[in-house]
Amino acid sequence: MKYGYIDKTGALVIPQKFDGAYDFFEDLACVKVGEKYGFIDRTGKLVIDAVYDAPGYFKNGMAVVEQNNVSVVIDKNNKRVLDKPYQGLSQFFEGLAKFEVQDKIGFIDIKGNIKIKPTFEAGTNQSAAMMFFSEGLSPYEDASAAPRNKDGTFHGKFGYINTEGKVVIPAQYNFAGPFKNGIAIVSQGGNYGYINRSGNYLIQPIFANAGYFIDGVARVSGGGSFGDYKFRFIKAE
Repeated sequence: MKYGYIDKTGALVIPQKFDGAYDFFEDLACVKVGEKYGFIDRTGKLVIDAVYDAPGYFKNGMAVVEQNNVSVVIDKNNKRVLDKPYQGLSQFFEGLAKFEVQDKIGFIDIKGNIKIKPTFEAGTNQSAAMMFFSEGLSPYEDASAAPRNKDGTFHGKFGYINTEGKVVIPAQYNFAGPFKNGIAIVSQGGNYGYINRSGNYLIQPIFANAGYFIDGVARVSGGGSFGDYKFRFIKAE
């Protein structure tokens, strides 16, 4: 199967010639050619050759790509922004990107300086993906009391660190989402609720599912006499 792109009217604007195709970010889209990945512009022209081992996307003029089992940062001219390669490098959020050293997670700035030493662990790939900064805070996973599975994975509790790597909300949640407009979704006891930047509950964890507030309204299910699979909308308190 080959992939291309259509416009809003459904007209084919870039022919189906790629082995994989991803969304456009900052006027460039990552595509798969054979077993490698590169980037096209909105005309479909390959402007960054397909030489990378995993897909990426551009944010603030930079993309994190994989090559030979390490992560590098490139600009839109395919020039390396950082000279040093990293393991497990994430995209930059609020000027900081996550990296890994011997299964420990830390953060660097856009110049490659280590801002938070690699001292944190993540029990699964999913929990590692949760670690990025939003409004100055990032979730972290406390591995100290978490039993290990045979494959080395674990499920610890989550809290939040600041951009200096200091714990500002202790690990106590089963899930901890990013902060948006001063509010984060967290889970305790199998249900979801909302906290502020001090870790205080704005809405107790009573919902089976919870979404973020947009224009003061969030979609939730469960809670009270409502069924777990019946969605409704609530206002921020």
